[in-house]
Amino acid sequence: MWRKPSATGANDHYDQLDDQLHHRSSLFYHSKSIPVDSITAIVTGKQTTVFRRAAANKSSECVCLSILTPTRTLDICAYSLEGFQELYRGFSSLLEEIKRTRDGLD
Repeated sequence: MWRKPSATGANDHYDQLDDQLHHRSSLFYHSKSIPVDSITAIVTGKQTTVFRRAAANKSSECVCLSILTPTRTLDICAYSLEGFQELYRGFSSLLEEIKRTRDGLD
């Protein structure tokens, strides 16, 4: 059951927790971002290390894809085959645009 915190000193504790959570979220924000122009490939199925782990067995191979960069991967499982196809088409188009820009074709 929720209780209103007491007025003496309890807010200091909550302020400290809030500061810690804000610090953690800013750390995660920076480590989880992928610059679009760093994408090097889109691969389908469970080909990355993360997808080879036991936890990834819950998803079907045919709805999984990975976005590869030189330093990390972003592994995605769609909810349906149609969702997977939309994601794959979109990310593949994005990768083609990135390659054209890198090659100076635009």
